Amino acid sequence: MNSPLGIDDSVSAELTQLRRQVADLQQALAQSEQDHRLGRALSGENGAISGMVGTVEDITARKESELAEQAIQERVEARVRERTARLECAVRELKQEVERRQQAESALQASAQRYQFLYEHNPFMYFTLASDGIVLSVNRFGAEQLGYQAEDLIGHSIVQVFDSSERQTALQRLMACVAKPYTLLEWETQKIRKDGTRLWVRERARAIHDHMGVILVLMACEDITERKRTEKQRQETTRPLHTLVNGSALPLVGLNREGRVVSWNQAATRLIESQIRENEARWRALYEHAGVGIAQLTLDGRFLRVNPHLCKILGYPSEAMLERKFQDLAHPDDLQASLAHLAELLAGKRHSFSMEKRYRRIDHTWLWIDFTVSLVHAGSRDQAYLNAVIQSIDDRKQSYSLLHAAMNSVADGLLIIDRQGKVTSANQRFLSLWNISDELAECQDDDALIEAVADQLQDPQAFLDKIRELYTHPEEESFDVLCFKDGRVFERHSRPQILEGEIVGRVWTFRDVTEHKRAEEALRASELRLQQFVAEAPVGLCILDDNWRAISANKALCELTGYEKEEIIGSTYALYTHPEDLSANILLTDEFFRGIRSNYSYENRYIRKSGEIIWVSVKATRIELPGHEGPLLLSAVQDITERKLALEERERLSRDLHDNLLQALYAVGMQLEAGKLAMKHSARRSKTHMSQAVSQLNNLMVDVRRFIALLTKRPPTERNFEHALNELISSMTGADQTVPKLDIKSPVLSFVTAQLAEQFLSITREALSNSMRHACASHRWVQLSLIDNSIRLVIGDNGVGFLQTRRRRTGHGLSNMAARARHVFGTFTIQSAPKRGTIITVDVPLKKEIVYE
Repeated sequence: MNSPLGIDDSVSAELTQLRRQVADLQQALAQSEQDHRLGRALSGENGAISGMVGTVEDITARKESELAEQAIQERVEARVRERTARLECAVRELKQEVERRQQAESALQASAQRYQFLYEHNPFMYFTLASDGIVLSVNRFGAEQLGYQAEDLIGHSIVQVFDSSERQTALQRLMACVAKPYTLLEWETQKIRKDGTRLWVRERARAIHDHMGVILVLMACEDITERKRTEKQRQETTRPLHTLVNGSALPLVGLNREGRVVSWNQAATRLIESQIRENEARWRALYEHAGVGIAQLTLDGRFLRVNPHLCKILGYPSEAMLERKFQDLAHPDDLQASLAHLAELLAGKRHSFSMEKRYRRIDHTWLWIDFTVSLVHAGSRDQAYLNAVIQSIDDRKQSYSLLHAAMNSVADGLLIIDRQGKVTSANQRFLSLWNISDELAECQDDDALIEAVADQLQDPQAFLDKIRELYTHPEEESFDVLCFKDGRVFERHSRPQILEGEIVGRVWTFRDVTEHKRAEEALRASELRLQQFVAEAPVGLCILDDNWRAISANKALCELTGYEKEEIIGSTYALYTHPEDLSANILLTDEFFRGIRSNYSYENRYIRKSGEIIWVSVKATRIELPGHEGPLLLSAVQDITERKLALEERERLSRDLHDNLLQALYAVGMQLEAGKLAMKHSARRSKTHMSQAVSQLNNLMVDVRRFIALLTKRPPTERNFEHALNELISSMTGADQTVPKLDIKSPVLSFVTAQLAEQFLSITREALSNSMRHACASHRWVQLSLIDNSIRLVIGDNGVGFLQTRRRRTGHGLSNMAARARHVFGTFTIQSAPKRGTIITVDVPLKKEIVYE
């Protein structure tokens, strides 16, 4: 075992030296080719030119490169022409767009001029006022009607055109208009001209928000002075007629154009009183049988009269109710608000009030009611009383409580507002998301609430603009993203609140997506890092979809296969896989996508775009990517061509050492052992065995030199195949074994090449050596012949044989013989059975392009 290792070390040194010599030779040849590329003349002894000598250079690769560069240049030029055409088309479209915009601007200017003319000369007085009454603009007709120039009014308060007694009323009307934006209000009043004369006008006013959110008041005034003068004259004319009508015994009633009663005489009064009494009877029946609770109370809250339904819902008899005040039944938490509303009612600040409150029933349970109170004047302050309508809303309140609990249980912040922008409901999640205190939420100050919310945002103006836009268009839905100064991110969704087909408010939904956004950004960054890693990875990476087509390929894979990324994307690995390895690859991929295996590894061959065949190692595994349904196949590809070549070289060296050197040494040992045994019986026979051993050692030395020459790439010395075969067979004899019989059928030797002879000798040496050691045969033979257009080598014996299905111990003999047969494109077969010997057959087809390569 030490000798092969020593030989490997010397061979390695000689191989290194030989490669250096080959490199020097290639450099010298390259220099020679450069010197003689153009050729030179040959001169004879007398100096005359006798011929030309030159070299031929293979420029196929350069031409292919030039053609490829030309194709790329043509594609680039085609793309440039295509993009130039698109750019020209875009320029034409841009010119057309500019012309259309110029036409639109001209039309807009003309329209603006028409509207300005209409505004100035319209027969109505138009004013634009600030919220404090300062005149911002007035049309020419309005200024002229009041006897002023427009410059005299602009910048001054509108109250200067009113009488001093009317100015406070005018300001109150203006404030009422400002308090109700987008609500049309109208009234009749008198204005004072610059010369002091009066004129009656009907004013229509509406408050709006300008583009900056500032409140403006638009006011249109119609001159109704002549109509007022005509009405006064008509009243003076009809006064005698009224006296006559009032004294008539017939009931007379005056109606206006809309059919409403505007006057009646005394006879009609008596008739009306009779009708009133009849109506009181009807009202009393309605009062007694009404489906809601009705009560009359004194101004301090004592019950004067209650109907049966009120007694029913509270459980008290009417006598007990008349002994109490409403304060005795009200919940302590609701009492203060009730008294405050009552004080405003008695002070004349409101005509009535309504509120939801709790009343204590006779069983001491609390009942939610809707409480509506109005003040009824009966001629004097002392005779005035309160009229209350009480309706049970306990079921609705319970439903509202369930709804409120449901609102507080959701993960999103909810805010509900009415058509006027007032907050009607908000859940706890909304207050928590916006950091709104309970005090601010309970005060229901919309302006303070919006200000507190907007201050937390990076762009509060956009937030407010969106609110105003949706208030202007209540039917629209909206979705946007809000970014906070502290880094939080909310999704905001808004849609109208519809009740019985009518828009009654708006619902806002807020969702905190900060962590989700951060996760998306982290995922996006991770994907970018992964993409960079995949693109720059030192191994080829490719991702296949469930159609087995590539959806991604990195730079290393493109360099490995020689194909561009655009050529690989959308194609299968059949584009570059060797046809002989394709079926095994397809089987593995099919099992992967059918779920039989989740990963696999294999080695196969690729055919590069240049035609070069390389060996690669492929490791495939399952991955999942966003946006792709089902599993994807990730393949990592490494070039192992050098490792494969080194392994093949190592196997070849191992076969040569085993088949040639070791078997020859074993044969020498057999001869020496036979000579040693023969010394006791026959000196001549012992000498013969010794001579054969010496001869075999000499042949072994020749084989070693040939092996060294093969390693150093020096051509081995040619030997006569028939002579070498005879020597090999003669050496394969033991102490009690006969020489194997050799049978060569002519003309087979003429077809045996040096390469084929080397493999046949190695196979024969291995087979005979195995037979000598294991077969215990009395007869062995070697036959070489031509059979069916093939060279057939047969080595057989009549030894013990073996069972081919039996698992044998690990060895290299049979595998080496089979490998040598495949090396010359032959087939290797073995026939054996217990006690029936063993026959080894090698058939090599007579194909000139294979055998004589």
